[in-house]
Amino acid sequence: MRRRTSTRPPLSAGRALIAGLALVAAACVPPISGVPLDRPVYPTGLAVHPGGERLVVVSSAFDLAYDDGALLLADLPAVRAALAADPSEDRRDAVVEGAYVKAARLPPFGDRPVFSSGGERLLVSTRGSNLVSSVDVDADAGFTCSSSDDDGTARCGKSPLALQVPESDPFDVLVLDEVTEDGELTRVGGLVTLLSSPTVYFFRDDRERSGASVMQQTGTLTLGEAVRGVRSAALRTRNGVTHVVAAVDVVSVTSAGALLVLFEPSVDALPTAFDVTAAMGAAALRDLVVVPGAGAEPDAVLVATRLPDAVARFEIDDLPGGPALRLAGVAESCAMPTGLALSTHGGVTRVLLTCQVGGAIEVMDPRTLAVTDVVRFAGRNPYDVAVNPVQPEAYVSFFLDDTIGVLSLVDTDGVTPRVTMLGRIGTPTAKPEDGRE
Repeated sequence: MRRRTSTRPPLSAGRALIAGLALVAAACVPPISGVPLDRPVYPTGLAVHPGGERLVVVSSAFDLAYDDGALLLADLPAVRAALAADPSEDRRDAVVEGAYVKAARLPPFGDRPVFSSGGERLLVSTRGSNLVSSVDVDADAGFTCSSSDDDGTARCGKSPLALQVPESDPFDVLVLDEVTEDGELTRVGGLVTLLSSPTVYFFRDDRERSGASVMQQTGTLTLGEAVRGVRSAALRTRNGVTHVVAAVDVVSVTSAGALLVLFEPSVDALPTAFDVTAAMGAAALRDLVVVPGAGAEPDAVLVATRLPDAVARFEIDDLPGGPALRLAGVAESCAMPTGLALSTHGGVTRVLLTCQVGGAIEVMDPRTLAVTDVVRFAGRNPYDVAVNPVQPEAYVSFFLDDTIGVLSLVDTDGVTPRVTMLGRIGTPTAKPEDGRE
């Protein structure tokens, strides 16, 4: 995140305007096939392979100009080498071309890809088609899906390696369990939450089955009648017990607001809710990240809020009746916060935050919420942020640039924790003309 939230995607008034314009454009100009496979179009979700040498980028094709979106696989060693050789003084001008070595076609409006623990399986949601797609990934060979097009490119989002969700806007996919036999991943159990529904859908991706039974819905859980949808969800495990933490929108006849909901990943779970709006006044939530406590320190949930634009820290108290949330701090953030990611490189725990307005990427201490570093104007409309689990690097999708920013998480001495821009993957798309010289 894994780090990313919208109508398509409902992240901001500006994004809603883009959606409206896209729909108007779609009514006038039919979409075409041939979505680019060498660069993203409106990139959204990112995922780093557990080995640290490959980056998956979701090309959402958000403007409806193409029939398809895409999955792109970037070669990170090649990116590092190219950026190290680039002499540009302004690192925003350091650009790597040809970084995407493999690609697959995917339905439009994809987001939030997540790897299995070994990186051999990728699960990704697509909101326009209401699908959760299962993709086999080889770090060298690329993507394998249910079918391939005439040009040999894998096509994902087709039966049997796709689950049709019966409601709109599947978004966060969480991997709950994995079964491996003879060193091969055979089954993945997971759940998906939706931006436009209170229902959590559990599913199984079982490669020992055949046909339509490979991807099967296994149950549902409703988070509450007042819940309008889930903006973000993450797993928290403590003492061998796992809970889901979900940031949800709620709406009633008289008001709207935001909750954090905790529940065990089970169809018969009893969710418990914490009223964020009552606690600190936030009207809505965006992304969240779980920060494990050190030693006896409690785990915490950091959540990006809107109205006000802030980051709030909620500590988790493990009580006899189950975990409970407690507001522990609030700090003002950059404008329109969107994505959060956790880094522990160099033995220092930090949280990275992307903000749509001003192109800011903030780095903060997750305990004090103090901003320790900031990168500004690196690209237009930063959306998702992902941290490399092996290398001290992070990556940011610039939604309106069609590029991916590459950040170093250490200073030039290779030791001191700092966040600096190294460059970007892809040449930025030109800004639209606005009549100004």
